[in-house]
Amino acid sequence: MNNTQFYLGEIIDVLRNDDGKNYSYSIKFTVRGFIDEALAYPFRDTSDEPVIGEKVLVYNLDSIFGSAYLYAKLKEDEFIGIRSNGKMISVTDESIDIFCHTGRDGQDGDHIVGLHLNDDGTMTLNNNKSYIDINEDGLVLRTEGSDQEIIVDSSSNISITTKGNIDIKSEGNITIDSEGTTTIKSENIVVSPGSTLTASGNPTVTPTGTGPFCAIKVCPYSGMPHVGNIIKF
Repeated sequence: MNNTQFYLGEIIDVLRNDDGKNYSYSIKFTVRGFIDEALAYPFRDTSDEPVIGEKVLVYNLDSIFGSAYLYAKLKEDEFIGIRSNGKMISVTDESIDIFCHTGRDGQDGDHIVGLHLNDDGTMTLNNNKSYIDINEDGLVLRTEGSDQEIIVDSSSNISITTKGNIDIKSEGNITIDSEGTTTIKSENIVVSPGSTLTASGNPTVTPTGTGPFCAIKVCPYSGMPHVGNIIKF
């Protein structure tokens, strides 16, 4: 080890070694003016995935023949974390970010999914088209793609309770399909002017003796219809 030499090299190629269970990385590097191209293996504590163009500290274990090199990645400016196999963990003064990327090295390509944990207690989980945002104003669940769906599926009960208002808005249709009884309870039910209420199929009224619905289909005197399936407000 007395002949150990150190160089500041630049990565020109990355070789991924995979035995089916574990993987590691070796690199080809160059040192301008000294080494045109050589192979180096990671130093024992080097876990971050190498990226072409990055600078590395190269250990020359054989200064006579240059037959054995180890490399260690240098700390990037303002980056604390790990990049490996398209995954990245980044730690800053304000947050911790965890990403999966389409690019293997954790830099190139769009991120597939990411988790942001911030010091102020807020959190964002997102991918290319959807995200969940938890902040001081509440929780936001949003999809941005026209083909994206939000599905809530449960084999038990689902309960939504609030002390404030609930607004449901849709630019398309709204369908409520229940195999049991559907109950609407309110002190005041208001249907906006211009709306139309339609009873589909061939509805009938059971004459119970009380209630607002007419069970006589045709007036026995004039023959005019007394019932209909459309109410316009």
